[in-house]
Amino acid sequence: MKRAFQARPIRRAIRRRTHGVTPQAGTRETILQAALSVLGRDGFASLTARNIAREAGTNLALLNYYFGSKDGLLLALFDVLDAERLARQRAMYAEPAPTLSEKWRRAVEFYRADLHEGYVRVLQELTAQAYTNERVRARLHEHTRAWRGVL
Repeated sequence: MKRAFQARPIRRAIRRRTHGVTPQAGTRETILQAALSVLGRDGFASLTARNIAREAGTNLALLNYYFGSKDGLLLALFDVLDAERLARQRAMYAEPAPTLSEKWRRAVEFYRADLHEGYVRVLQELTAQAYTNERVRARLHEHTRAWRGVL
């Protein structure tokens, strides 16, 4: 039985990143939310422009308008997924904590929340695409470098 994807917390991150940028930011955000939902719920095989447009309730041509291609959309998903999480982890490691074990407990709580929200599934789907897609692979390397910098 497939578990429903919890895109709500990821949607909040998208809204914070795009709020007030342009009048079209709402459509771009809607498309990103739809892509996250499709990817998290059904996997990469179902991440088609038609499925995303149907999920978003938008015109198919808007995907190309905002992202240029499926690769452009995948790269935008990396940005959305990482921005808030990297800031969260940097703040945690910068704070003085009573003990290392306390920081470990907080990191485990973050991981469990990310797992529940669907972040881990979406990240694994994107990582799998890096094996065959050079642009996604390059972004995955940037993603990994950013996380190594945090740690």
